[in-house]
Amino acid sequence: MTIADRSANDNPSEKFAMGKSMKRREDPRFLTGQGNYIDDINLPGQLYMALVHSPYPHANILSIDSSAAMQIPGVIAVVTAKELAAHGVGRLPTFHGFDTQMVLADGKVLFQNQEVAFVVAEDRYIAADAAELVEVDYEPLPAVVTPQQAKTDQTIIRADREQQTNHIFNWSVGQQEETEQALAASDHVVKQHIVYQRVHAAPLEPCGCVANFDAMGRLKFYVTSQTPHVYRTALFLVTGIPEDKIQVIAPDIGGGFGNKVPVYPGYICAIAGALVIGRPVKWIETRTENLTSSFARDYHMDIELGATGSYDVPTAFASVDAYFTNKMPGGIAYRCSFRVTEAAYCIERAMDILADDLKIDPVELRRRNFIQPEQFPYQSPLSFTYDSGDYERTMDVALERVGYQDLLKEQAEKRARRADGHRHQHLYGSDRGRAVQELRHPGHQDVRRRRDSHSPQRRWHHPHRHQVAGAGARDHLGADRGRGTGPGPQQFSGGRGRHRHRPLRPGHLCQPQYPGGGRGTGAGGPQDPRKGPKDRRAPAGSR
Repeated sequence: MTIADRSANDNPSEKFAMGKSMKRREDPRFLTGQGNYIDDINLPGQLYMALVHSPYPHANILSIDSSAAMQIPGVIAVVTAKELAAHGVGRLPTFHGFDTQMVLADGKVLFQNQEVAFVVAEDRYIAADAAELVEVDYEPLPAVVTPQQAKTDQTIIRADREQQTNHIFNWSVGQQEETEQALAASDHVVKQHIVYQRVHAAPLEPCGCVANFDAMGRLKFYVTSQTPHVYRTALFLVTGIPEDKIQVIAPDIGGGFGNKVPVYPGYICAIAGALVIGRPVKWIETRTENLTSSFARDYHMDIELGATGSYDVPTAFASVDAYFTNKMPGGIAYRCSFRVTEAAYCIERAMDILADDLKIDPVELRRRNFIQPEQFPYQSPLSFTYDSGDYERTMDVALERVGYQDLLKEQAEKRARRADGHRHQHLYGSDRGRAVQELRHPGHQDVRRRRDSHSPQRRWHHPHRHQVAGAGARDHLGADRGRGTGPGPQQFSGGRGRHRHRPLRPGHLCQPQYPGGGRGTGAGGPQDPRKGPKDRRAPAGSR
């Protein structure tokens, strides 16, 4: 076949990835055990680090005694905020730019499981045991665990700030006056306070890093990062190491979902340990640490919607207030970004409430208010441009897939039975549950019910068990590459996570992170049964 013949037979559509199923190119490597995760990286002379965490969500630190930990053979160093400051390690920048965050708690802890000190040792188990022997004397303070509490300012969390308030900022977008006028003129308005429950990404692989300096003072930093370019800039701001002497290497990552966007204190501690001791330092986060001292967030939202709908909207206004609480810092996106998660939930919940008030099928209400295909590109009232979409067709496919009409029939029958005094079947084992399973896993209808030997509750079990770490960057890059000329998406191949000479440009990351008193679980969060923080001087019963 000649080049001309081959070109004539090429299908132009194969060069475009959008709207097509993409094959995962990394699976053969993972399935044959050739993945390269952060804990697979081991360097000559490597040391191990463990963190000391606070058992309190809010407390003053009166003293830290590391003498017992230092007596354990194999322990190299115990470092606190005082030692970090002596070596010129500054505070962590936050992406929103309003504040900074402590690397190690200095004089006060602001959330449960906050990092207070770290231990470097020859073995990770020695480091973990030594961390339990670091004695911290705490003076517990009242904890603020909800934004409603924070708004009262009865307990000021950040007394070090010039503004003596828990309020961080107000951000608004849209047309406030026009929106208020439109709502006043609406025939029907619904109002509701809704809560976007606290979520945590909980990736399969926790965070971790390996820090190593060469003889020329250059840092090679292996880290579970979703944003290596930002990491390099942040590390420069905290440590003072010039960016051209920092190489960030992101190996394979066992799930991220936004959890591996922030620059966590453990990363800075590992770098500081490697710099001072002169040997590579590895830190691998425990599951407890990931759940209690990395980011999580929740939202309290007051919505107001006019009967004209929430899709093809003539005007809209949004106002956001952020407050410090004694939860672990939050603010980084969970699963894409704010507009995809919380905002989508807010809009769809409002549509359901409106449909219920108007006694209209929620599907029909959406159908009446969808942006039509001929309206694209569509300029939203909040200044976003939607390039394309066929929402009604997408909804129709989903409705057909789940058997919507059958579900409505099932719903009516069960409501009738309930009205007659019969106990209705729980959704967990209903036909609707099977329909949802079919929507999530098309073609996998072999779902069977069995009774758990440890529980009388009936459970549905799917025989096809699988796990996916998340969409690979190569897939996304291939999809973008496939939109233009040149190789098709399946031909795309990229680097293996090394980021050294590419400069950080605006737009690489435009999402906020809140400092110290803004994230996580409050008092009473789970503790690792073996490696949890220990407070030997805390008064009895104070936990």
